Amino acid sequence: MTTTPRGRLSPAQWFAHLSIRTKILAPAVVGVVAALVVGLFGLNALSASAATSQRIYEDNLAAVKVLGNISVTRKSISLSVRDILLVGDGPDRQATLDEYAELQATFDAQLDEYLATGASAENTERVADIRAKLAEYLAIVDNKMGPIAEAQDLGRWLQVNNDVAAPVAEAVSSDLGAIIDTEDAAAAASASDAQSAYESARTLALVILGLAVVVCLAVGLLVARGIAGNVARVRRVSDAMAEGDLTQTSGVEARDEVGAMGASLDAATGKLRELMTMVIASSDAVAAAAEELSASSQQIAAGAEETSVQAGVVSGAADEVSRNVQTVAAGAEQMGASIREIAQSANDAARVASQAVSTVESTNETVAKLGTSSQEIGNVVKVITSIAEQTN
Repeated sequence: MTTTPRGRLSPAQWFAHLSIRTKILAPAVVGVVAALVVGLFGLNALSASAATSQRIYEDNLAAVKVLGNISVTRKSISLSVRDILLVGDGPDRQATLDEYAELQATFDAQLDEYLATGASAENTERVADIRAKLAEYLAIVDNKMGPIAEAQDLGRWLQVNNDVAAPVAEAVSSDLGAIIDTEDAAAAASASDAQSAYESARTLALVILGLAVVVCLAVGLLVARGIAGNVARVRRVSDAMAEGDLTQTSGVEARDEVGAMGASLDAATGKLRELMTMVIASSDAVAAAAEELSASSQQIAAGAEETSVQAGVVSGAADEVSRNVQTVAAGAEQMGASIREIAQSANDAARVASQAVSTVESTNETVAKLGTSSQEIGNVVKVITSIAEQTN
C-alpha cells in the first residue's frame, strides 16, 4: 500500500473516493478522448494526404501533362517540316508555313507553362537547353532544309534531315524525356511519401487506439473490482447481521456511494450492538429481580402459612376466652346474687340484731360460700390474665 504525507491522498485513494458515476464515466471519457484524438489525427492525415495529392497533381501530374503536350508539339514541328517539303509550291504551302510558325509559338508557350508549374533548377536548365537546341533545329530547317525543300531535292533533304536535323531533334526529345523521368520520379517520391505518411498515421492511430483500449479496460477493471469488493464487504456484514453476528464491520474506506452505505451499515451495526448489550444487561437485572421476587413470594407464603396457624391458635384461644368469660359471667352473677344476699342479710342483721346470735351459724355458712365464690373469681381472673398474655 502506498503511503502519502499526512493530509494528502495517494492517486489510488483519490480515485477510490470518487463517486461511482464518475468512475463509470471515466472509461467512457477515455474512449471518447481517444476517439477524438484518433479522429482529429485521421482528419489531419487526410488533409495531409489531400495536400500531397494536390501537390502531386500540381507539381508532377500537371507538369507531366504539359511535358506530354510539349512532346506532341515537338513531333508536330517535325511533321510540319516534312509537310513543307511535301506541299512544295502548292496552294497549301502558306497554310503549312503558318502552322509551322504557330507550332513554334505553341512550343515556346508550353515551355513557359511547364516552368510555371514549379520546375526544379535542374529541369529549368534542361528547358533552356531545349530552347537552344530547338532554335538550332529550326535554324537547320530554315537555312539548310528549306532551300532543299523549295528545290524539291528529296534525297538531299533526307540526308540533311537524317545527318544534321535529326540528331538535334533527338537531343530535344532526350531532354524532354529526362524532364519527364524527373517528374515521374518526383511523383513517385511524393506518392511514396504519402504512403509513408499514411502508414505512420495508421501506426500512430493503432497505437493510440491500443493504448485507449488498454486504459479503458484497466480503468473499467479497476472500477469493477473496487465496486464489487466494497459491495462484497457490505454484503458480508449484512449476512452476518442476518445470522445475529453484530461484531462484523465492512472496513470500506472509500467515500463513494458504496463507502457511504458501508459506513451507515457499520454505524447501524454499532448502535444495534450497543442496544443489544443494554437489552442483555436489562434482562439480567430483570432475571435477578424475578429471583428476588420469587424468594419474597416464598417468604410471604411461609408467613401466610404461619399467620394461618397463628390465626387458628388465636381462634382457639378466643373460643377458650369466650368460655372463660361465660364462666366469669356466671360467677359474677352468682357473686351478685351472693352480694344481694349479704346485703339482705346485713339489713336483716341490722334489723334483727337481736337475732344475731341465732343466725350466727347461718352467717358463717354464707361467709364460707362467699369465700369459695371469691376464690373462683380469682381463678377466673388468673385465666383471663393468662389468655391476655398469650394473645400479646
